[in-house]
Amino acid sequence: MGQMHDSSPASERDVYWQWARAESESTWYGPSYLASLSTRLLARLDSNDREGLVDEDWNDIERAVLAVREGYLTSLIELGVKWYSGKLAVSDLQNVRLIRHDPFLQVAPSRLLSEFVAKLEMGNDPPGSDFGPHYREMRSRFDPNRMRGFPILVSEAKAGPYLEVEGLTRMAILLSRLSRGERVPPRIGVMVGVCPRLPEWQWF
Repeated sequence: MGQMHDSSPASERDVYWQWARAESESTWYGPSYLASLSTRLLARLDSNDREGLVDEDWNDIERAVLAVREGYLTSLIELGVKWYSGKLAVSDLQNVRLIRHDPFLQVAPSRLLSEFVAKLEMGNDPPGSDFGPHYREMRSRFDPNRMRGFPILVSEAKAGPYLEVEGLTRMAILLSRLSRGERVPPRIGVMVGVCPRLPEWQWF
């Protein structure tokens, strides 16, 4: 089990910022952000520039995230999560667990990202989902040095084990490349939410 390095306390605003940065360029969720955020805020997200944002800006970003993730994210935050930012070794991604989502569990009953990636590489895609084709399409063009937004993980304890909340495709690609001996960064930035009540969350 890996452990987060160089951790520091973070806030819910940090979470919404990282989430919006990642999803605003997503094939699946990007159009919703384009429709709900101003050109100015989209440009800020693109350049990772938070300087001088006011409460109204933060409220807009939060609303944009919740427009596509409300039930999923709100039910987690309501449990009382303490957030941290830090770094995680790419090699430790193999021990990250998947959320309780039946199509994923049919591919990887262990719920380990390492098994999930191995099955994807064998062509075993989550049933009833376009995750597999999306993963392979993104794998061909993904540049980890230009990754937008930190993957977001949660755990009952700061030291893990960690459960993926956002960033599954990117983490899967990094682990796949590592397993093939391809060059990847030794560590990536992550957000980790710690919550002893996490077993109450329906996706746990």
